[in-house]
Amino acid sequence: MVGQTVFCLSSMNENNTQKEGKEVSTEKIDREIHRIDNAICRHIENIERDDRGEVAQDVVTDLRHFVEHVMLKIYANNQDIEDNYENLCKGIKYVESKGQYKNIARFHDFLQMVVSHYKPDEENSERLMLKYYNYLYEIRKFLFDKYNFGVLHNLEKFPLNIDPKMQEYYAKIAEEIEKFDIIENCTKGSRFYIQKVKPFFIKGGRYFEITFCEATDRNNKTDRLIAFTKISIMSNYASRILVVPTDIEIMNKRMPINIIIGWEVAIRDCEFKNFCSIITGIKSDVGHSETRSLCQFMTRYRMNLVDIVCMSKKEYAILEQSIRDKAQVTVVLNALSECRRIINNNMAGENILRLLLYSMNNNMIKSQYYDVKSRYFSLYLKNGCIPFDKIPFNFSPIDHTVRYSVLLDCVNYKDKIDQLLARHIKINAEVNGILFTQIEELEGYGDVNTLIERYNNRLYSGHRPQSEVRVQNNHAFIYSYVEDCKYILDRLVQLSTNGLQNYSIAVSAWLANENTAFYCDEKKDVLKEIFANSMVGVLYGAAGTGKSTFIKLMSQYFADKDKLFLAQTNPAVDNLKRKVNVANCEYLTIAKFISNSRVKTEYDILIVDECSTVSNAHMRKVLEKASFKLLLLVGDTFQIASIRFGNWFSIVKQFIPKKSVYELLAPFRSEDERLLELWDRVRNMTDNVSELISRPEYSRRLDDSVFVKVEKDEIILCLNYDGLYGINNLNRFLQESNENKSYEWGLQQFKVGDPILFNESERFAPVIYNNMKGVIRGIETTSDSAMGEVITFDVELDKILDGLDASGKDFEIIDEYECDNTVVRFSVYKRRSEDDDDDITSNTIVPFQVAYAVSIHKAQGLEFDSVKVVITNEVDENISHNIFYTAITRARKHLKIYWSPEVQEKILTSIQPRNDNKDIALLKRTVLD
Repeated sequence: MVGQTVFCLSSMNENNTQKEGKEVSTEKIDREIHRIDNAICRHIENIERDDRGEVAQDVVTDLRHFVEHVMLKIYANNQDIEDNYENLCKGIKYVESKGQYKNIARFHDFLQMVVSHYKPDEENSERLMLKYYNYLYEIRKFLFDKYNFGVLHNLEKFPLNIDPKMQEYYAKIAEEIEKFDIIENCTKGSRFYIQKVKPFFIKGGRYFEITFCEATDRNNKTDRLIAFTKISIMSNYASRILVVPTDIEIMNKRMPINIIIGWEVAIRDCEFKNFCSIITGIKSDVGHSETRSLCQFMTRYRMNLVDIVCMSKKEYAILEQSIRDKAQVTVVLNALSECRRIINNNMAGENILRLLLYSMNNNMIKSQYYDVKSRYFSLYLKNGCIPFDKIPFNFSPIDHTVRYSVLLDCVNYKDKIDQLLARHIKINAEVNGILFTQIEELEGYGDVNTLIERYNNRLYSGHRPQSEVRVQNNHAFIYSYVEDCKYILDRLVQLSTNGLQNYSIAVSAWLANENTAFYCDEKKDVLKEIFANSMVGVLYGAAGTGKSTFIKLMSQYFADKDKLFLAQTNPAVDNLKRKVNVANCEYLTIAKFISNSRVKTEYDILIVDECSTVSNAHMRKVLEKASFKLLLLVGDTFQIASIRFGNWFSIVKQFIPKKSVYELLAPFRSEDERLLELWDRVRNMTDNVSELISRPEYSRRLDDSVFVKVEKDEIILCLNYDGLYGINNLNRFLQESNENKSYEWGLQQFKVGDPILFNESERFAPVIYNNMKGVIRGIETTSDSAMGEVITFDVELDKILDGLDASGKDFEIIDEYECDNTVVRFSVYKRRSEDDDDDITSNTIVPFQVAYAVSIHKAQGLEFDSVKVVITNEVDENISHNIFYTAITRARKHLKIYWSPEVQEKILTSIQPRNDNKDIALLKRTVLD
């Protein structure tokens, strides 16, 4: 049963088979399905002569009618009912009520959203077609298996992967998968969280690329592994999977891969226990028989807990009784019954319960729990859950961000169109960098003004007006986004009105008397002028123009003044520490400065580096909290932007006087004139950028040269962590070239000589922090009855420590290695139980990742003699102009981009520098009350 499609649920379904001796049919419905199917297949047949995007557009227009008639066929139960609107509505409602048909219902929901323009991230039809291909495959299989009814005969002609090399690799993986038998009852595998399930199709068969990590409360995206399988796996819950290692040949090398041969839902006992405490307020132990039976049912029928609590009364009673017959303790069933009452009656707590039931993630559950019953919920939940429960598409549960696809899966969106409209405006700002959304863009949702009024009235009084949607100048916007913008700009304008008296004369005299020969004239000239007429200086500069060097020069001039340096990330802060190295300096991340009530706030000078990565909300909080006399803002608007909405740094030069704005132009990172020319062309996306970047010295199809080092100081950059050529899997592949002994630890392996990056962990903070580099110098594994299994690492850090640094920390300094930097020793212990809550100070998590390859984001601010950038067509949709420019400008001497010509063309024709002109004009005209 494990490998079968989710649409085949026999024991819980009504009898859909023909009665013996009686011929019944759905001839009218079948004719209509065939008619629509012929149209879809005809469009696909034209793929050779037409543009793939155009074909996808044609297909999408027919898909909703196709799916609705499949739903009607299921509802008809082999009866020849009329194909009319009334029966179509009944068929849709029937299928939506049956958990076993949830994927058909979900597909229909998505199609309705596309037709009605409800998609806040506006996916184009081609991308939608790729997304829906898996659903079409399942529908085709379902109709054939259940009714012997053939449709979509040429679905395979629609090209899913236009990169032949990737398809070749997946074909080898599929061939390897077929060598293994599936184990039906997976009781011996380890427990993991499934992060992503990506289908791929080879020779008419469907397989899956599974991204997963250990089922702990503290997992990191760098800990993720990938495996391959033909089992259709649910991604909601902790799962027990049985993995076997094997390998395939790629680019004349053996690539290690993992094959999953067994899977079942295996929600952790602590997750059941903590969830039930939200209902009862008591953390009672759960019974093994009860949870095992429930997980087996979910595995067999691919039903999540939301599907279960939303079952019909009859179906739920059957399931409940079958479990009670086997279990003496029914703590979970009792909690589910209470959830069922709340959800079916649309009571307070419905949406937060839907989310928790759908995800059953221990971290998320614990973050929402409160030991006193809420008067609003009548549940043991914090009041901070109320915004999400009331407006789930625009607010988040406490300390967690929920993917849009998850919300669509577990929350009913049909009565929340006003929330989808508001989300559209929010996503436009946060993802697309568009502050003001045209009203015409929102008209697909319905009456825009009515929906906005309804949304604003939903808001809690404490969230008004900040979270309100406002309309001015025929554009809609989120109030707080505009308010933050105006606050920042007004404050900077105030600072720009007057400069420091006698500043230029004093700087000139200092430069004449100090040894500043190292610094170029451009930087000296900027230093002479930057605070002469303004208390704020805004310094822009392309990659490699020496922005950090200017910060050091300025800090030396102000050596006797108190200076606060802020940056968004720990690596950026550490970079400032290394390069500035001047007296009277404090270095902090922006998050730490904002959140820590005990930090010093009064300084003579505030310096904010990498300003393009700082959101408007964070910048406003910095300006509100910090007290300073001079402000220096440094960054490059063409490099990686902030994760949350942040346009202030790119538009500020349009609001403050020119005397406050400076730009460094002379490059210093590279002396290669052709490389500098490439950077400039990509920065401005000139018409001839493709000709230059296509040269063999810069572009190449992915081949074994990616593994051959050009320089000792070399890095491979990837966009994503997951996937066949994501960071995690590529690291495993590159690690094979390390001939030292391999030490297995769970599904991870480590070797002496592996380069590593430390992850976010409080275990060694603040001495060892996120993104600190290191190299493994020694590994030892031991085991005893008291401590269990232990792996001990000796790691050479990218810095020198002394005994004071190590005092009281969970590591020791080791002197037995001849290394340039300090070597530290620490141990990691095997977890005793996957079912227990993790201790927040747990030493059972490996605190670093192997780092032969790193993300483009982590490389910002760093530079290397040789940079290799790997871009495949499975991640190109996520690449932006800023990210691509940041990647290629990390190189001092050698740059090689590994991509196919198709991916190159798609990226270069789609990425453009950000244009804020419209937002700037509207911002100047917008008035907030």
